[in-house]
Amino acid sequence: AAVERMIDDVAHLHTANQIDQARLRLRTWLDDNLVENEDEGRPSEKGYLEKHLRLAEPRVVPWAFLSWSV
Repeated sequence: AAVERMIDDVAHLHTANQIDQARLRLRTWLDDNLVENEDEGRPSEKGYLEKHLRLAEPRVVPWAFLSWSV
């Protein structure tokens, strides 16, 4: 639902057909990439309760923090 809301947020920039196609591609991607979470209900590493579904392959997002004095 959270990802589908992102489609809704840009709907005014696209045709109805494009939005329908985006929703179809999203549904296909979700069907291919979401699996039942065997840890449902247990606390995650961050302390949140695990949900019913998870990504089949955990997504790792690298990041960096840059800082300098002006």
